[in-house]
Amino acid sequence: MKKLIGPLLGIAMLLCTGIASAEIDVPPEGNRITDLAGLLNATQVNALDEKLKSLEFSTGANVEIVVVPLLGKESVQQYADRVENAWYPEENAVDKHILFIASAGDKKAHFVIGEGLQDALTEPEAKSILSAKVNPLLRKGLMVQALSEGIDAISEKIAESKLDDITPPLHTVMIKPFSIEDVGYYLMIILGIVALVAILLYAGKRKDRAEYLKKGRKRDPFK
Repeated sequence: MKKLIGPLLGIAMLLCTGIASAEIDVPPEGNRITDLAGLLNATQVNALDEKLKSLEFSTGANVEIVVVPLLGKESVQQYADRVENAWYPEENAVDKHILFIASAGDKKAHFVIGEGLQDALTEPEAKSILSAKVNPLLRKGLMVQALSEGIDAISEKIAESKLDDITPPLHTVMIKPFSIEDVGYYLMIILGIVALVAILLYAGKRKDRAEYLKKGRKRDPFK
């Protein structure tokens, strides 16, 4: 039995090495949040997704999160670059996206910033957010909090930039859901416009009538 322990340990080490060195595939694009590590439950995903949706509706900036387990020989930045190249092979200045890669096993995260947002969130600012807010939480195993803090910090920087081109695209405005308060607000505006038009028409009619009668006409055509 003892003779078998050595070979078995060697095989186990080789298997572990192979698993650790294997590249994690790039996931399909389309979701705001992709959890390849299986760490987030549905409630947490929905809460984070609402934050990302709000940011997209208000600024047009699209943040996509990919959570991965231990990457092995590949760094978080290298994996992020692979995802970026697969999802955005022909990037241009109008691409307002940020790729947010967080590795649970490596306890590190990385941002890839699209050209359209590089003035709103500079590389030094991105590194500062990661080192001060995101990575410390990842080292404590607090993935959800790390992602939430990262989203909040990105949103704050984009809001502070006040760039003219950071505006919501038309399609996001058209599909933005309305709340009850929104419906009431817009209804009041519409009723106000209708009332104003009615007042102007009535005033115009009275003015025309007064001028007609002033000329000495006996017949009132406005009755």
